[in-house]
Amino acid sequence: MPLLNRLRGARTSKRVVVEWALVCSVPLVILASAYVRMPNLTELSGLPTLSFLAANDDDAAPDEPVEDALGGPDGYPLAAFYESEVPESDEPVVAQPAAAKAEPRGRPKAAVVTRPAGATITYARHEVRPGESLWTISRRYGVDVDSLHSANRLKTGAKIQPGQSLRVPDRKGILHVVRRNDTIEDIALRYKVPIETIVKANKIADANQIRVKQELFLPGATPPTTSARSRSRGASYTMPAKGRLSSRYGQRKHPISGRRQMHAGIDIACGAGGSIVAARGGRVTHASRMGGYGKLVVIDHGNGSTTRYGHCSRILVRVGQRVNQRQKIALAGATGNANGPHLHFEVRRNGNPVDPLTVLPKR
Repeated sequence: MPLLNRLRGARTSKRVVVEWALVCSVPLVILASAYVRMPNLTELSGLPTLSFLAANDDDAAPDEPVEDALGGPDGYPLAAFYESEVPESDEPVVAQPAAAKAEPRGRPKAAVVTRPAGATITYARHEVRPGESLWTISRRYGVDVDSLHSANRLKTGAKIQPGQSLRVPDRKGILHVVRRNDTIEDIALRYKVPIETIVKANKIADANQIRVKQELFLPGATPPTTSARSRSRGASYTMPAKGRLSSRYGQRKHPISGRRQMHAGIDIACGAGGSIVAARGGRVTHASRMGGYGKLVVIDHGNGSTTRYGHCSRILVRVGQRVNQRQKIALAGATGNANGPHLHFEVRRNGNPVDPLTVLPKR
């Protein structure tokens, strides 16, 4: 009996130890499983804030639309779900710099006026204030003095006075007043501005219908300069192509448009692919398409004298190249406004057309 009771007590104590070990291990197993299932903190940072879930379920109406929970009807979040209040004013909030730069002492610098420059030219009105000059005004509006001078048709050396009203274009350029017998091609060549740019800037519906005294703003243009003195001063002209004279210089009915207008050159029917030569030596200033001229070559002979060769089928020279008299420069064609292959030839002095037959040798 004593031995049996002793064995029973040992067995009971062992059972108690095992039971307590099992009880104590349960929390450890729960904590371990919770640690394994715990998401990464970086994943939690990307989740939206669910602070509105902490509200009492009894306060929320089950039938309210979703937009009331996320924001107003316009899609803007409600102020109640943000830590900071949404300003009631409709004015946009502008961030202020942390530290403003110290203004330099002396005369305050004028603010630069910036305006969007679209395809069409626009003007601003500026009233001259005391102490201002064309230079200071041009700096303020981001243009140059030549642009202001031209836009207001000021004479050379003219001074502006306080209170005077000035037109300020929204970009640099030159204002050209159309003269008699001017064409859009003449203006584009004189100021080296593409025809498309002139048409868009001035909202021209028909480039062939510009009017005398019409104002055209030429973006990016600069005042034309006098050509350099020619080395072949006094040299005579030679015929630029062989063929029949099909149209003379002067007023005529245009063969395509049917309108009566000035023909600023002569037409020589030399056939498709016929050779075109330089009527006089000089430097090539244009060698590409130009409006109604089609493929055009322009040669500067110096002293304000130039020649033009239009409707070419192929151009054989490049801009900047120096050519000699009778040098082959192009082939005849019918590009541009032409009703057949021929050469349109012009002679100009200081941009003004002259009758080529007065300088060419007699036929």
